[in-house]
Amino acid sequence: MRHSANSIAAPQRHTGWLSMFMPWLLYPLVVASGISIYLLLQASYPGQIWTAYLPVLLATFVVAAFEVFTPEHRHWRPEKDDLKEDVIFMILVQVILPLVLGLAVVAWLYPLISGLFPGLASYWPQHWPILLQAGLLLVSAELINYWVHRFAHTIPLLWRFHAVHHSPHKLYWLNVGRFHPLEKLWQYALISMPFMLLGVAQEVIGLYFVFYAINGFFQHSNIKLKYGWLNFLVSSAELHRWHHSPDAKESNHNYGNNLIIWDLVFGSWYLPRARSIEQVGSGIKDYPQGFFELLLKPFHLRASSGLTRLLFRLHGQRAWRRFMQHSRDPNKTQQATLKHILHENAHTEYGKQYGFAHIRNHADYIREVPICSYEDIEALVQKQALTGLPVLHSQNALFYARSSGTTGTPKDIPITSSAVQQFKRQQQLLSFYQYQVCPQAFSGKALGIVSPAIEGQTELGHDYGSVSGYIYKTMPALIRDRYLVPAEIFEISDYDLKYRIILRLALAETNITYLGTANPSTFLRLRDVLNTEWAMLLDSLRTGELPGLGALTPELQELLHTRIRPEPEIYTQLRALNGQDDIEFKDIWPNIHMITTWTGGNCHFAMQRLRDSLPSHTQVIELGYVATELRGPLTVDPSNNTGLPILDQVYYEFVEKNAWENGVRETLTVDQLQYRRAYYVIISTSYGLYRYFMHDLLEVCGFQGKTPLLRFMQKGIGVTNITGEKLYEAQLNRAINDVCSINHLRLRFFMTLANIVKARYQVYLEAEEHHGINAYALAAQLDNAIAANNIEYAGKRKSGRLRAPQVYFLRAGCGDDYKRFQISNGQREGQYKYVSLQDKRDFHFNLKQYVMDDNNAADHVSNF
Repeated sequence: MRHSANSIAAPQRHTGWLSMFMPWLLYPLVVASGISIYLLLQASYPGQIWTAYLPVLLATFVVAAFEVFTPEHRHWRPEKDDLKEDVIFMILVQVILPLVLGLAVVAWLYPLISGLFPGLASYWPQHWPILLQAGLLLVSAELINYWVHRFAHTIPLLWRFHAVHHSPHKLYWLNVGRFHPLEKLWQYALISMPFMLLGVAQEVIGLYFVFYAINGFFQHSNIKLKYGWLNFLVSSAELHRWHHSPDAKESNHNYGNNLIIWDLVFGSWYLPRARSIEQVGSGIKDYPQGFFELLLKPFHLRASSGLTRLLFRLHGQRAWRRFMQHSRDPNKTQQATLKHILHENAHTEYGKQYGFAHIRNHADYIREVPICSYEDIEALVQKQALTGLPVLHSQNALFYARSSGTTGTPKDIPITSSAVQQFKRQQQLLSFYQYQVCPQAFSGKALGIVSPAIEGQTELGHDYGSVSGYIYKTMPALIRDRYLVPAEIFEISDYDLKYRIILRLALAETNITYLGTANPSTFLRLRDVLNTEWAMLLDSLRTGELPGLGALTPELQELLHTRIRPEPEIYTQLRALNGQDDIEFKDIWPNIHMITTWTGGNCHFAMQRLRDSLPSHTQVIELGYVATELRGPLTVDPSNNTGLPILDQVYYEFVEKNAWENGVRETLTVDQLQYRRAYYVIISTSYGLYRYFMHDLLEVCGFQGKTPLLRFMQKGIGVTNITGEKLYEAQLNRAINDVCSINHLRLRFFMTLANIVKARYQVYLEAEEHHGINAYALAAQLDNAIAANNIEYAGKRKSGRLRAPQVYFLRAGCGDDYKRFQISNGQREGQYKYVSLQDKRDFHFNLKQYVMDDNNAADHVSNF
């Protein structure tokens, strides 16, 4: 059943009065109620501290509830990580720290000051009514606070600490408590302590606290609010949101904490009428968000191996424990994930069309929402990008992740702020797992290679790039300090110059313990550059100069100026390698303990070649199933390359391989999968992919609790069918691997094309050394190996309908040139992958010019 716009709109008529009047009435009603409740409780229970906390607690529930029902901005809704960090700040900095300081003042400082200045308390008008005393306290404390706050924005040393409060990229009631403890200390010393020493009565301070706390929650709240004339009296949410603008020209206003009157007096009041604010933050690039990183950020502390290990233990262990707990009851976790996705996007155009608000379970979901491909939603992606309206997903995209194009033309997947948070949590899980496997890999520097965060602009003028590059670029400073290559280097368009710079930066560091990239061929390319340009690189270490830097932008040249400099000690050490036939990574970096990359599919052959260049103790960790749209199962068993699905972020559906290919569209949930079966995967995410068919095949290789361990097999597109044999890329790769192992062939690149006209498979191999290998004998071996992997192939060969395969050797450099060709047509270098089994009619790269005969001559094959 489809739900019309009229049926969705009906409940809104009953709540129209709420949306009309509540923005104006909510704040004064709650503040007045909180003050009244406090005064009534004080009359009955004078001096009791809980009388101040109770009305604040009640107001908190009201504010939190209205944030859910009438949010100012949906993209300001907090994620789990936001809540976790802000709860820590609220408890430690806003509750425990003031209590400790208050006890210290009462027990130690107050008696000391009273002894030195016995008449100090007489200056406060304690005979006034409590409301007048509270008013005097409020106005005078606000004057002090105004200048303390203003100096925190204008004095660089103080801004270092105050920037912690401005670090959130969204405002909601709980992050009102995000302050650095040292800033809270001096705020207390300058604003609160003087009035305690003056002897202001506890019930007056309690009344001040009630207004201070409730106003603060509203001030930071994500609620639709209208203050009207109150904007000239109190520091309202409408005013304070501009104070959190990332633009200093806007944020250096509205310093009042509770009252705004001193901003009016000193000319810093600011409230634009013609526009609203949607983006908030410190305005500082890559500012961290985690509690521990925020504590250290003002001191500009950098990462050390000990601190890195501490962060892994404190942050990673909790996340990992939750991740593993989800495997005990996958169905429960998946139902919660589906509910969250639907609730988050129920108000979107797509959500209304398919009745997200009325879907209660998996059965409803598959009945109401169709399975789709990117082509089905492309127009909606573009519509939201063009209009900014919530068409497909509730949050507008920060940028678009462009697919690598192995399944067709490039696709632009919207990446929202919540999607980024999910990807970062996934990276945190992966890093913690790697740390568990090999902590030594985190004791030195890391060489990671990714695609650029921003690679260009879409036709509508929006940025597109890679998620891996964005995460790399926005890593917390403590983590980013481990990585040798600045994110800006990946944006260099000159392929060779980029690799030369990466290698030169790496050569200046002797203690590299970790390598990471998507495809191992990237590091093979670095190894080739290392050997072909060794003399030049060695000379660069001596002189501090590097050819080609003059072609870079002034910004990049300045960035590299301090990084590429003479390294006399390293030059002397590496000069001893002159004369070797081949220089390997292990000769330069003997402490490489781990490499994280893809190891399956056609990456298996590249990894075999790369393994010999690494130290023997290097641990190889499978990167796992990573696509543009999502990170799939997270590797938990590197020996078998199997992983657990991330159940609390993505909703998974599956269809058994043969069933899908026979037209079946009835899906299975994650708890219904069977051992050793292969399934096509369908995903749903909170950032606009609903029942999205991935064209990927996953295999069940075991179970963790009740959750299947999954291994990526291949892209669904990697299958050909000349005579009905349905040959899969994984089957062919296995056969090629077996035959090459028998013949001691080390492949650099290979491609198989299905020639339907000639009814045969043409296999092209770029090997390091193939002299003495007979291509016809190799083809016969390959024929038998494929038949052993595919019974239908064996039957078609026996019947004569399918002819024997042909094997051709390719001259060196073909694989690199094919990679360049693919990158120029939309693939990303950092996550480069290709389908090694294709229909010849769909293959557009000129392999013919690389084919060699037995005498190593090119252009041998006339029937290519």
